[in-house]
Amino acid sequence: MASRAGLRARALRPWRRHFYDSRHLLSCELLLAWSDINLQLSEQFVRKWLPNPAWLIGRRISRDSEWGRVLSSYVAQLSPEFLVQAQLPHSILIDQIGALLALTATEMRGGRATSTPVERSLRDQVCDHVKQRCTETSLQAADIASSLNISKRTLHRALAACGETFGAMLIQVRVDVASRMLQSPLFDRVTTGEIGRRAGFSDASHFTKVVRMRTGQTPLQLRRARHS
Repeated sequence: MASRAGLRARALRPWRRHFYDSRHLLSCELLLAWSDINLQLSEQFVRKWLPNPAWLIGRRISRDSEWGRVLSSYVAQLSPEFLVQAQLPHSILIDQIGALLALTATEMRGGRATSTPVERSLRDQVCDHVKQRCTETSLQAADIASSLNISKRTLHRALAACGETFGAMLIQVRVDVASRMLQSPLFDRVTTGEIGRRAGFSDASHFTKVVRMRTGQTPLQLRRARHS
């Protein structure tokens, strides 16, 4: 695996995650059929999220790293088909990578994401604004940052310090809004698809998939549970 010190040999095995500098030679010898994901990030993007990229360059992200596993699972979903059908703007999906890299680097340095009172206060303000505007299907971090008169980078850094990402927060808030509607008799005559749309999901199938993943039940099951 390449690093600033030169080329070092590393065994690439299933579910191994490596972060390397593409300016150095990287040679891979594959002895078996192999399917892999190689995600290319610009130096500008990396330095935006990692003030010191050396924290990760040339290192293997351990399977014991909790944020490393989240990063790996997230990147594994970034297929062309997923990106075409994604219900979030691509800018949010990209920022999610940066935030997860920052959290992974912090963990691998032997610490946990720590936040200051100011960052926690900002996180709460972001959450309040997301709750107010989550029904906007095209809502992005830049929109919330603008309404708070802060930079998008400041927003993401505050959330990362609190162990969160904007994309995950937005999805969870939308699920919470939809769940409340599904469990309220006031919305009994509203279809589950329409409830998803009102909560900010633009695709009914994606809405069902996300709700099942977050709650363990489909939207219809959540509605029926109230009646039973």
